[in-house]
Amino acid sequence: MAGDLLKTGLFYLVQALAYIEFPLLFGSIYVNLNYVNPAGSGGWYLALLFFTLEYLALVLLFFLALRPEGGMRAALRSYAPGSPGKG
Repeated sequence: MAGDLLKTGLFYLVQALAYIEFPLLFGSIYVNLNYVNPAGSGGWYLALLFFTLEYLALVLLFFLALRPEGGMRAALRSYAPGSPGKG
């Protein structure tokens, strides 16, 4: 990941979101086992938006870190039955 500027930037974004999540939002938006604001309120939607963005960034980072060199389609084709190299 250190060789690619996009992956490095995404990594730092995920770290910043994790920092915002625990020390800054804990107690004001959520506490252990539940949210502070009732469902459907502005604070609840803020928590939903924040956690959606955070986990979307994590999934994107995971995909980019493990992405095969030839592309996803070529990697999936190599595992298909009858593909070259399969016995």
